[in-house]
Amino acid sequence: MPSLLEYLSYNCNFMGILAGPTCSYNDYMAFIEGTCYQPRHQENANGKENGKYKQSEPSPKNDVISKLCTCAISLAIYLSLCKVLPVEHSIDDDFVSSTPFHLQVVYLYLAMLALRPKYYFVWTL
Repeated sequence: MPSLLEYLSYNCNFMGILAGPTCSYNDYMAFIEGTCYQPRHQENANGKENGKYKQSEPSPKNDVISKLCTCAISLAIYLSLCKVLPVEHSIDDDFVSSTPFHLQVVYLYLAMLALRPKYYFVWTL
């Protein structure tokens, strides 16, 4: 019987908030305790263990580096594009009066595209 903390952590983990638990309780506990990464031994036909199939603990280093690179690129793109295409320019009286409506829409669309990397940076971080 799980403790209250284990039960609530299983039901309220980040994968299960909207749709409910997405794995069995035993799989969840094996992941939390780290027993799913312990070395496994394969048995031969004669019943002896074969040490070839050891599973090592995964390293998050490559994923972390990838996420940090994505953050850096997103931030650099945002900082460079927000100066070229400021959203505030689309509500400037001179811009509104001197630019045709279809070009205002195109400019606003491009300015909104320039804002996206800001959110990609935050979500990835």
